[in-house]
Parts: sequence; structure tokens; C-alpha cells
Amino acid sequence: MRASGEGDVKDVVDRKPGATGGEHSLTSDLDRKKAEQAPAREAIKEERREEVDVAGILANRGGPASSV
Repeated sequence: MRASGEGDVKDVVDRKPGATGGEHSLTSDLDRKKAEQAPAREAIKEERREEVDVAGILANRGGPASSV
């Protein structure tokens, strides 16, 4: 004879997604994902290179500086 509830918890845990460690790793295809994203990363880097702010000139587009 089994005790009341014996094995019920195990059955619930086995049915719950992720509780048993059966999920796929988020880092399993990391190299492939990096290779797929490389063109987008390079485009962002190139865009940042084009927007270089030399001596804060781009920040001063709004009008004359405050005298305070």
C-alpha cells in the first residue's frame, strides 16, 4: 500500500515544463546566433563611427550657450 499523495507530486513535476531540466540551453547555438547577427552588429558599429562628436560640437546645436 502507498501513502496518500505518494507519487502525486512527482507526477505533477514531470508534467510541468522546465521542472525536470529538459529545456534546451539558451547558449547551445550561441556561435550560430553570433554569426547570423554579425552583419547587423557591423552596421550599427559603422553608424556609430559616422556620428562622431568631436569636442562636443554636435551637442551644441540648440542655440547660443547660456552665460550662467
